[in-house]
Amino acid sequence: MSLNLLSRPKGTTHARIKCDQGKAEVAIKDFDCFQGVSGLVTFLRETRKGYEELGTMDFDGIWPIQEQKEV
Repeated sequence: MSLNLLSRPKGTTHARIKCDQGKAEVAIKDFDCFQGVSGLVTFLRETRKGYEELGTMDFDGIWPIQEQKEV
């Protein structure tokens, strides 16, 4: 599994997903555990004082992320 197609900000160490059922936070290398869950993903960078938010994206729950093929 590859994170190459995941467009995430440089320096991302963790990701948090927020959905109707709740929220979860994982290391970016474990992003595949969000498979099947759609929600708002926030990319985080771990700092000494906690986490810094780097950006967000809507995630549809489909993993691995597929490249859009042009017709």
